[in-house]
Amino acid sequence: SISTHEKKDGIISMLPSSDVCCTNSASLSSSTCGDPRYELSCENNMTVLTLFSGKYYVKSINYKYYTIRVVDPGIEDRDCSSIPRYFITTSNFTSYYNYQYHGDLYEAHSQSSWLGHIIYLNCSKPVKKDPMYVDISSCVKCNSEGHVYAIAGNIKTGRLNVDCQVKLVAMSSAPALKAHISTGQSYSYMEIHEMLSYGFYISWTRRACEDSCDINKQDCYFNQTTIGLECVSIVESACTTPLGFQIRCGNSSFHCVPVTRAKINEMK
Repeated sequence: SISTHEKKDGIISMLPSSDVCCTNSASLSSSTCGDPRYELSCENNMTVLTLFSGKYYVKSINYKYYTIRVVDPGIEDRDCSSIPRYFITTSNFTSYYNYQYHGDLYEAHSQSSWLGHIIYLNCSKPVKKDPMYVDISSCVKCNSEGHVYAIAGNIKTGRLNVDCQVKLVAMSSAPALKAHISTGQSYSYMEIHEMLSYGFYISWTRRACEDSCDINKQDCYFNQTTIGLECVSIVESACTTPLGFQIRCGNSSFHCVPVTRAKINEMK
């Protein structure tokens, strides 16, 4: 069992510190109990989720939206000299770009959360007159030659300085990062580090759908209005395009599938 700090409106906040008392392992919810694919563990009094080849500390679990917020173990709160341990992007999740893919245990896209990137670059020359590149030398002392910068958000090819190479990418669901991408507001590296400390959300909706729907005959999606899962009969006459949408075969009418909809097959 894993003791929790707070439970409110279906959200459990974890304390990844010595105040957390946990033994053995636990699952995300009763529906995943006994499913080894979704077990949490406890290491050094930290609640841990294994994701790909990395182990992330659990910050909170939202049972209403089937999301879990995790943080890279290399990040320490209020210590801007700490950097992420793992290289991870939305590209690690095949289902992020292919909604018909069902091999991912967790999804990077969720109806109730948002994901952005923090990018670290090493540049052979100083980058001037581009506020997107935030110098991290005041916090992080790197052994490598060159100049190291952090970028909050994605970067287009045209903005990538020819003297720079991407060295590390991490993810964050911090509200401040989302606001930055929307407004273009500049941030200090301390503020960017706080975004990393917030962590990022992933969803186990696919697993929940296995229990709620007939996966052989129904699609499953999360309804934002009712705040719950809904099962929809599969359109037998629909064909899936390479982009993940469906069209009705044999005529010109289109049947568009919402991007939040996940067709659930057995993940075995």
